[in-house]
Amino acid sequence: MVRRILATWVGYTDLGAWSRNATLSAAHQDSVGRILKSKQTAGGLGPIKTLLDSESFTQVYLIGNYDRSLLQQFSKWLEVSATMNTVGCMKKGQEPNWRNG
Repeated sequence: MVRRILATWVGYTDLGAWSRNATLSAAHQDSVGRILKSKQTAGGLGPIKTLLDSESFTQVYLIGNYDRSLLQQFSKWLEVSATMNTVGCMKKGQEPNWRNG
């Protein structure tokens, strides 16, 4: 059996699609609003949801610099069991601070 692994960054377009197409808690809606601020995001379901709706993967890794609970709720909307990997913001020349889970 072929293993198909998706490791993807959760970007603004994905968060925008999630906020438009799902019922978010007030806290998550506020968080997404703060992250996106006035950024314009494309319509539709976003690149990650679009891919997962048409392809299957044995493992999915979501990477982002957002709160873990935000990524967990986003994963539920995607309807996949995913591993969340968060990375803190870095200064130039600084090594990433990965937190897996």
